[in-house]
Amino acid sequence: MVAFVTPRIDAAKDVGRECGINNVFNTFENMLNGPKLDAVDICFTHIFQAEHAFKSLESGLHCIIEKPFAIDKQNAEKIAAEARKHGLIVMCAQHQRLRSESILFKSKIEPGELDKIYHANLEAMARR
Repeated sequence: MVAFVTPRIDAAKDVGRECGINNVFNTFENMLNGPKLDAVDICFTHIFQAEHAFKSLESGLHCIIEKPFAIDKQNAEKIAAEARKHGLIVMCAQHQRLRSESILFKSKIEPGELDKIYHANLEAMARR
């Protein structure tokens, strides 16, 4: 991580110092005009995520967008089209994909070991 954005700039600078991150910005636009970035992880309020994704993609940045990917189907389709247009990767952060249980389940589905699946209901419990 090389930069982050928050309107609470004073608190952000404190966190930045603790974590060794010198690039702290109070607006998304300032960050895009700041250091060279390869990708962004968009964790803003849901109604701003599409706007930030468009700006990032137009700036040539790959995007990870925290769930939900978009607040409606139209914005999701526009984000995907914009990524294709620029030859960039856009992904919805699906943290459950990397869990060992999810990987095992997928490894059984892909080769057809479970035949045709018509419905699946998964429950998860986490210890804290």
